[in-house]
Amino acid sequence: MLTVKLDEEATVTLLLEAIGIDLSPEYLMVVINRQRVYQDHPLHDGDVVQLFPPISGGYS
Repeated sequence: MLTVKLDEEATVTLLLEAIGIDLSPEYLMVVINRQRVYQDHPLHDGDVVQLFPPISGGYS
């Protein structure tokens, strides 16, 4: 688990910048407190943020 201090007006985008992740929204699924959100979603103290990269699968 990683704890990051951000300003009160922080969004998912600012969090991603703070931890050095530079991905377009279509390349990353963001979940906060078990609910999928977009990168402009505001963050609140105590939020649990999960980041999921794109996954491919199936048969080749």
